[in-house]
Amino acid sequence: YEFLYFGTPPAEKPLIVDMETFVSLIGALGTAEEDLLFPYAIGSGLVPPGTSKEEFHPFLIRAERYFEDRIKPTLKAPEPPTGKELDALKDFIAFLKDKEHEAIDIHNAVYEIPRRFEVEPKAFFALNYRILLHQEKGPRLAHFIKMLGQDKVVVTLENMIS
Repeated sequence: YEFLYFGTPPAEKPLIVDMETFVSLIGALGTAEEDLLFPYAIGSGLVPPGTSKEEFHPFLIRAERYFEDRIKPTLKAPEPPTGKELDALKDFIAFLKDKEHEAIDIHNAVYEIPRRFEVEPKAFFALNYRILLHQEKGPRLAHFIKMLGQDKVVVTLENMIS
C-alpha cells in the first residue's frame, strides 16, 4: 500500500467494496436505490463500519453504470427448470412460503432440499442465481434472499415455473 503512494499513503485507506456483489444486487433489484443498498452494505460488512453515504454514493453510481453498460445488455432469460430441479425448486418455494426464516435456515435448506431430489446443491445454487440474477453466481444466497425479501423471491421463483 505504501509502495503505491511512494511511501506516503493517505491517512485513511480508500473505500474498497465488492463491486460484483453490488452489480448483482442492482440487477436483481432492478434499482440502485441508495436507501436500500447502503444499509445492506453496512449490515453485511461489504463496506467498513463508519462509511458515510457520501463516501458510498460514488461507488454506487459506478456500480450502476457498470451494470447498465456491461451486464444488462448480456442478460438472457433463464430456461425454466425441469425434472428433479423443478421438484426441488417447488419444495424450496414451499419452504420460503411457510414462514419468515432466518438466513441460516435458508442456507441450510438450499443444501438439504436439492439433496432430497438427487440434485447437487451447487447446481441448485446456480439455478436460483439464474432465476434471480440471470447469472451463474452471485452473493451469499441466503442473505441475498433476506435482503430481497422472501415474498419477492417467492413471486420471482413462482413466475419462473408457471
